[in-house]
Amino acid sequence: GIDASDIEQAIACLAGSPMVPMTTALELIGRTVAQTSVIAPGLEMASLARWSDLGEVGSAITGALTIEEAIARYLVYERLFYGANMVNLVRHRHQLELVWNAGNVNFRSMSQLTIGVWAVMFRQIAPANYPIEGVRFQHSSCGEEKRYETFFSCPVLFDQPATSIVFSNAMLGI
Repeated sequence: GIDASDIEQAIACLAGSPMVPMTTALELIGRTVAQTSVIAPGLEMASLARWSDLGEVGSAITGALTIEEAIARYLVYERLFYGANMVNLVRHRHQLELVWNAGNVNFRSMSQLTIGVWAVMFRQIAPANYPIEGVRFQHSSCGEEKRYETFFSCPVLFDQPATSIVFSNAMLGI
């Protein structure tokens, strides 16, 4: 275990708050990760994610009937509540790519957590037709490529120009 009493206190102070500022969430995640020896802590956190943990955005996405609707709902939510486009949907000939802007997913654990939660969401929406064809991270590999590929059930690349998820256009209606 780790001594995280100061982090637990900070989280307790936020209890009952309808919204936690992004900077506070990132700071708490960063402090927690700094105290652990887990190689891929973001993946560990993502594997435990429940939509109820994600508040309003979780509710909006959970109600989606298709992957396309889930993505559209998230993009609207992001613009309304964050006032920014942290993720862009890029359409290629046969694939779609959710691309995180470089400044917004800027450290290893947060990008693992963000992409990992999307993978969990896609598995819930389309369990028989898991749509992710590839995952790309800006950060370098930690020597655990197989673990990432097992978690995401697809090829994973590191040291890429952007952090992104790639999936087939055909999966949008699922």
